[in-house]
Amino acid sequence: MTGRTVPAIAVCVTSLAFFAMASPSIRLGARGTSMNGTTYIADFDSLGEVTRITFEDAYKGMGIEAVFGPIGWVYGRAELAGVRFFNAGGGALVVFPTAGLDVLVEPQFHWRVLPYLWGGGHYNGYWGNQGTADPRFQPPVGEKINSLYEFRVGIGLEYRLSKRVNLYAEIQTLDYLSVLAPSAVRGFPQHWLFDAFGLPRADIGFRYDFGAR
Repeated sequence: MTGRTVPAIAVCVTSLAFFAMASPSIRLGARGTSMNGTTYIADFDSLGEVTRITFEDAYKGMGIEAVFGPIGWVYGRAELAGVRFFNAGGGALVVFPTAGLDVLVEPQFHWRVLPYLWGGGHYNGYWGNQGTADPRFQPPVGEKINSLYEFRVGIGLEYRLSKRVNLYAEIQTLDYLSVLAPSAVRGFPQHWLFDAFGLPRADIGFRYDFGAR
């Protein structure tokens, strides 16, 4: 066996492992969530806070999700519904809370304990004019479309309890949010960019695999 044959075999095996299509499945899961960051814009006067626009509210909650795939090592995930109890008070019942999609990158190994990466987000693009002072339809000068988006990245660890049931834990390590919101003091919309590094969100739950063999 020559020195050139070994790399060639390694590349071939790696490529086959990556592009191999595992048995397709749909996994439904339930999870508990702790969202640890609050994202908002507030305006103040001499008497204190005048107005506040909250984009992300810290909460504890429960939810259900659907995971489908895989294609290679990639799965898609959508959050279906949940209930949230906000740290500041009150609560919410949410259905399809984000119109985006998460992607899970899971090595296709039959390990009982399996680490994976995940990331996703959602995007909204607005154009035109409704004749009102709606910041969604007031893009920056020189632009035709006003883009609002969120991007999130995290890591996870899955434990195979049985052929069909997996326990998992996840943490989010990055949250990037771009919004356009009005300023009550200045009276015109402004772009606001929020970056969160660390542990803005943590989840723990289980998934039931309807396609497992």
